[in-house]
Amino acid sequence: MQLWKTLQGLHRLPKDCFALYHRMNAGEWRRLPQPFLTYRADPFLLEWRGETWILFEEFEYLTNKGRLGLCRLDGSDGQLLMDRPYHLSYPFPLEYQGQLWLLPESCAHGTVDLYECEQFPQRWRLARSLLQGVDACDGTLLHLDGIWWLFVSVRPAGEGQRHLEIHFSENLLQGVWQPHPINAQRLYAGLRNQTGRPGGAFFRHGQDWIRPAQYSPDYYGQGLGYRRLVKLSTSEFEEEAIELPGFPWRRNHHFSMLGPHQVINRKERMAYRNRPIPLVQPWV
Repeated sequence: MQLWKTLQGLHRLPKDCFALYHRMNAGEWRRLPQPFLTYRADPFLLEWRGETWILFEEFEYLTNKGRLGLCRLDGSDGQLLMDRPYHLSYPFPLEYQGQLWLLPESCAHGTVDLYECEQFPQRWRLARSLLQGVDACDGTLLHLDGIWWLFVSVRPAGEGQRHLEIHFSENLLQGVWQPHPINAQRLYAGLRNQTGRPGGAFFRHGQDWIRPAQYSPDYYGQGLGYRRLVKLSTSEFEEEAIELPGFPWRRNHHFSMLGPHQVINRKERMAYRNRPIPLVQPWV
């Protein structure tokens, strides 16, 4: 079994290789180091108790599985954040009620789980499962108008394509999570390579809420788009593509911003570097 996992992991090596990049005050991007035979992806910036960290997925080719790690802004002091028998990625952090919470992707386990930090960075307690029995990737929370909104990329059983879903609750820790009516439309299911999938936390740009979202018409990891939230209620949802000059998008499928700091996740295969995609994505 382990040999088969290793072969599967090494099979991904020629096409799936990502690295983290950091910049400050819109300066030059600097590639962060990472261990041999791994890639790092899905970076989130976190300020916790006076220190700034980058949380990320660390995928090991020899085990064909991801675990969660963290490091300093320069890539130093790398540490384990969380490991499970199944694949983990997209370590979405949240500070709420004076505590630190984590919503990692665990679609291989069929759950969307919320963890409470007991001792940073390696002790986490499973607080609750927000969703169960579902292949849901890249859970992204937004607290808006007194309601918690959960955006996920869902792949129904027996199907290959993912689509965007939204679930909502009035109580993060105890409330029931209701599916949004928009889920019946299977947003972005007709687009290839998981386009529309969350690509980082919502952020404010002027008066708007912006959702980073993957845009990969030709191959996974090709680019990132930005979607402006137009309407969001328990009965309505609308977003639209927006051009944000100076924000990274080519060969990138994740974006995180905290104060003057930005981190991204670039695809690093030479064969892909010169394949252009439009700046303003023609999404439906």
